[in-house]
Amino acid sequence: MSMIKCPECGQPVSTNAGTCPHCGIAISGHIFQCPACGAFNTENKLKCVVCGKDLEIPQPRAQEQEPQISTLTTAPDPKPKKKGNSIISCLIVLLILLGLIAGGYFWFAHNQQLQKEEREFTLLQNTTKPEYFQQFLEAYPDSKHYAEVKERMHQLEAEEEEWKQALKANSKNLFKDFLAHHPVSYHARECEAKLDSLDWITAKEENTDEAVKKYMNDHPAGLFIDQATDLQAELAKTLVSQEERPLVIAVFESFCNALSHRDPALLAGIMLETMSNFNGKENAKPADIIAFAEAKMAPDVIGLHYLVGTPIDLQKELQKDGTINYVAAFKLEETINRSDAGQQQTNNTYQVESRLNAEKKIISMTVKQN
Repeated sequence: MSMIKCPECGQPVSTNAGTCPHCGIAISGHIFQCPACGAFNTENKLKCVVCGKDLEIPQPRAQEQEPQISTLTTAPDPKPKKKGNSIISCLIVLLILLGLIAGGYFWFAHNQQLQKEEREFTLLQNTTKPEYFQQFLEAYPDSKHYAEVKERMHQLEAEEEEWKQALKANSKNLFKDFLAHHPVSYHARECEAKLDSLDWITAKEENTDEAVKKYMNDHPAGLFIDQATDLQAELAKTLVSQEERPLVIAVFESFCNALSHRDPALLAGIMLETMSNFNGKENAKPADIIAFAEAKMAPDVIGLHYLVGTPIDLQKELQKDGTINYVAAFKLEETINRSDAGQQQTNNTYQVESRLNAEKKIISMTVKQN
């Protein structure tokens, strides 16, 4: 046995090999050496592939233990094995493998895309912004969720239009309706802030303890809760205590008694030396105020009586110098008794607004007939 180069592929091969393990051509008994140049040729060659000399095909020798390499080529095998069959087989196997790899890759990629689509669809459940739904529809036009996402997007667009209308009107009722219909809207927090702001504006405008308490009850974590607490503390200073209230009312009852009896001395005891203003008259003295009642005393009037009507709105007002004034608003009921039998009594009602100082002396008063 000897090693030679395969005349077909040039790779090392044994002379005893049935076929070349590299290219598959027949070797043992089917290759011959050129007598001119010594190159090995396959049996189907009529000329040497190296030097081009004609080759003569020798007759096979019987009872030969080891195939001998003749210097002449034999006649070609009527049915030689061809390398093309082996190559085609390899190509088929390769194509099958490539197909399996490609199929696996496309399945994996498709599966990854489906998982990504499901993740993004799940994320949509936690948002109310229409633009995110539009992005999903553009990214996944063939999604099984397409119709559902599109319908939800249209609902959110309608919701967005409602929000714009509420903002434009800046209406508390519209904000309340929006929040009631869309409690998980993207604008829910902004809507709550708008309601908070409007309620605080109302509380400040009313400037009463009741209004501030209502704001604090409706918005315990409101944006203006600290300001409301400060305002409540300021208003507390203006509240008239249960002990103070009857003392202030007693002053106005004395005022009514002084008018009824037209008594300037009694009036002087419950007011400053002069009122800063009484029905438009500045620095009014007791006599100027009694003149209000005296004007009612027509010749047929036999009696004049005044009473403090209810309810009485009474508060304290903090002055710049730190002192307080009492501010009162009440109805003054007037009864005029006459001697004329046909018109025995006349009843009038006046609206009174008055201020008292800390010593509960009347500072000013306005009396207007209703």
